[in-house]
Amino acid sequence: MSGLGPAPGREAGGGAGTAAAPGRLRQLFGHSALYAGSNLLQRGVGFLLVPLYARYFSRAEFGAMDQIVQGTLILILLTSLGLPQGLVRGLHLETRDEEERRRMIGALIVFLVPVALVVSAGLLLARAPLARMVFHGEGEPAWIALGAALYLAMSLYQLPLELLKIRLQARRYVAWSIATFLAIVAGNLYLIVGRGLGLAGMLIANAAAYALIGSILWSRTIGSIRLNAEFARLAPLLAYGLPMLPSLLCRKVLDVADRYMIPWYHGLDVLGIYVMGAKVAAIVEALLLVPFLYAWQPFFYSLSDDDEAPRTFARVTQAVALLLGLLFLSIQAAREPILELLGRGKFAGAGGVVTLLMLAVVCNGLQYCVSAGIHLRRKLTQEMGIMAAAAGVNLVLNLILIPTLAGTGAALATLAAYAFYLAGSFVLAQRCYPVPYAWGRLANVAAQTGLAFAVLTQVEAPALRAAVVAVWIVTCPLLDLSRHGDLRALRSWRRAAGPGEG
Repeated sequence: MSGLGPAPGREAGGGAGTAAAPGRLRQLFGHSALYAGSNLLQRGVGFLLVPLYARYFSRAEFGAMDQIVQGTLILILLTSLGLPQGLVRGLHLETRDEEERRRMIGALIVFLVPVALVVSAGLLLARAPLARMVFHGEGEPAWIALGAALYLAMSLYQLPLELLKIRLQARRYVAWSIATFLAIVAGNLYLIVGRGLGLAGMLIANAAAYALIGSILWSRTIGSIRLNAEFARLAPLLAYGLPMLPSLLCRKVLDVADRYMIPWYHGLDVLGIYVMGAKVAAIVEALLLVPFLYAWQPFFYSLSDDDEAPRTFARVTQAVALLLGLLFLSIQAAREPILELLGRGKFAGAGGVVTLLMLAVVCNGLQYCVSAGIHLRRKLTQEMGIMAAAAGVNLVLNLILIPTLAGTGAALATLAAYAFYLAGSFVLAQRCYPVPYAWGRLANVAAQTGLAFAVLTQVEAPALRAAVVAVWIVTCPLLDLSRHGDLRALRSWRRAAGPGEG
């Protein structure tokens, strides 16, 4: 790896004017497509391997698996202190040349790696009391010890992988994600199917895969970094990333607090059913939201000085709304066959959870779109307040609804919290960075999607359900894009961008 390349968002020889917008939009969605494929593979543990886990795990193990994985992600977020979140902006605005970028990344690594080592050792030493607290007497301390190994391996793996994303090296990012997925699959098949180790086998396989690929990535990356202890270089990253940390933690609370509350009232078995519903709903997130977010942040920062940016953001929101509607209806139409395929009847009670959590994901996706102005105007403290309030709504509703409604109550609490977060973010964003949304078009998407959903609840035949989705595709996105000239615009963008861009 010869160097870091251009800072994120900077284009050689190009300005931020409207002439570059078609190519930039093409790059945004091109990178989103690449990240979508890699995200599906990275989330093989969470979805593509779910049939394997559903067959060889008990429902209690299935629920405990999600507790460990989500807890690992929360720990990674906490121990990073928001520094990786600030790295995109820091490299874009706070460095002048490649040498400064190398030294900033080197200082970040020297700071974060020892933290990961210390935290993993602490988890190992406290495994017994942690097991009693997390699993409520139904899990094993060995699971916590293996979770500590998974945390360490993922922490060290994600640092060099994050650099590929920041450098906009999407194809290399995808290639190494595929390699990681293949290693995870091989390890899971051997230890779960071949050795019958259950949840312990899954944790060992995943930790080993991340450690292996992480070691290779480090060997390829370390030569392009200047390791140093000049932690003052991290001040701009902390200034941006640390204020984001409470918001990110509140989002994690919103996403996973129910995983730790359901066992208080109903045990790990009921949690396993709820987690299966969450896995199916996460298809929308894996296919669209995560890859979109990877490309979206560098994209909207690159348009920070463009007078046409608000109109561009409005068009992106319209496109994302159409994609969210398509994915929501498609998964709703195939909900029961998906659950049967994944769980072989073991998780049939998760259907209602799937629908409610998919609606929560839709709200989350729209929030990503409307919040661009908040970041451009640096209203992060206000956004953090909105997210904290949404997390509070979630916790209160979980306490009220989970005791009587179990997983359905948890899903209702999550949907209400994300709807609150979307509404609050929209009001704040419009006040500081108005965007001229096409309200008539968005209302048409909402109305037609709601009507199609209502019809799907009344029909059971797979052919009829597929027909409902097909009719919606014709009457909603195709007619909408054609009526407003977007199909012609897309063709002109391709011609303007040329074959070499993106």
